Amino acid sequence: MTTQRARILQPTNLNPAIDALRNSDVVAIPTETVYGLAGNAFDANAVTKIFAAKERPSFDPLIVHVAPELDTVEKLSAAGIIDISRMSPAMIDIGNRLMKTFW
Repeated sequence: MTTQRARILQPTNLNPAIDALRNSDVVAIPTETVYGLAGNAFDANAVTKIFAAKERPSFDPLIVHVAPELDTVEKLSAAGIIDISRMSPAMIDIGNRLMKTFW
């Protein structure tokens, strides 16, 4: 993994961060309490880089933030991120109702 120097981007030009995410790289983003690492959850290389940077064991899952789209569960399943075959129909129904209500 190539180490790069961190750059602070201006809100008027986030293109370098967008390019990084599209190229399987990781970016740091400020949150309310800490800086988080962000990468494309559908990109195995990006996810691997986050685990490596955090020195996180592979059995310790990451939080995935997703767009508020009703087909998100299917996309996550197709990418191998979640296994909907282990979800009961009731769980899927509850999840869909929560998404419709809160997204």
